[in-house]
Amino acid sequence: MEPPQNRDLNALVPELRRKVVAIRTQLLAEGYRPIITETGRTADRQAWLLKNKKSTVKHSKHQDGRACDFAFIKNGKAVWNPLYKGWRRLGAAAKNHGLIWGGGWLKFKDCPHVELP
Repeated sequence: MEPPQNRDLNALVPELRRKVVAIRTQLLAEGYRPIITETGRTADRQAWLLKNKKSTVKHSKHQDGRACDFAFIKNGKAVWNPLYKGWRRLGAAAKNHGLIWGGGWLKFKDCPHVELP
């Protein structure tokens, strides 16, 4: 059984929490409907994600409160299509706030993911 996702912004380190709130506020002002899908992560959840090929690392920055995942709601449903224009806006906003955007990675594109360097 999949361990639950944590969506509590208090699971993030203060620096990332401030930036995530600012990014979400910016995207809302631009007309997008971003939601937070995962903040902190337990070791059990990370192990499950790795085992089920939903992650490629044994230890994630989520476990340290240094990463956050977003999604966008459109027509009442979460959007996961990597071509959705909201992902590019998330990436630009993350970069403007000094964060790394997973959608810009070369080997494994992770559009919902932002993290501290």
